[in-house]
Amino acid sequence: MDLGLGPWAASRQLFECILKNIPFGANVLELGSGSGTNLLGRFYTVRSIEHDEQYLHQSKRSIYFHAPLTPHENKLFPHHTQWYDPEVVREAMKGFAYDVLLVDGPPGMVGRSGFLTHIEMFDLRQTMVLLDDVDRQDELNMAVQLLLRFLPRPDFTFHILPGRVTKRFALLLFGEWDHLVLPGSGGLPQESPSIPDPAQQEAKGETSTSNTQDSTS
Repeated sequence: MDLGLGPWAASRQLFECILKNIPFGANVLELGSGSGTNLLGRFYTVRSIEHDEQYLHQSKRSIYFHAPLTPHENKLFPHHTQWYDPEVVREAMKGFAYDVLLVDGPPGMVGRSGFLTHIEMFDLRQTMVLLDDVDRQDELNMAVQLLLRFLPRPDFTFHILPGRVTKRFALLLFGEWDHLVLPGSGGLPQESPSIPDPAQQEAKGETSTSNTQDSTS
């Protein structure tokens, strides 16, 4: 299967983690969008949080939320001074029970530690979280902080996995994952023809739900 990923997209191995473990039609929330958004939208119902207007609405297979960068502080990452507007992030998650949370933004020059700062706003009961670019020091340090925070939780699993060339990503699993398939083992599933068009769902006022996670808190 040709995944059609551009040079700046998350790696094929990261997408394999999703495709091999998450049923088609499930919900994906991504922080940061790009060419990979279009791929995800072929198989899943996607909501994308993006600060850069250049990348808004590049894919018709996602519902986009424009979240401008706002002031942000994290003592562990003092050089990170901005993150997505938290109110927009909350709005994007409203009524959306996501099975996958892909953290691939903001760009490295801005920093992603706002995800750590605002971790309490995310529903991590039965969720696959993918933190891309942990081959970079800041993202690796973030992954370590998440590991230390959630290690006491009995249903938490953590992996650092290789992507293409020198890229790495962190896989964080919350909840029960009895049959996890890691990249490189087995083939990719065939494309499902029954994935709903998220733009049409939004126009109809429908709310996407998932069988694998309750949307109530």
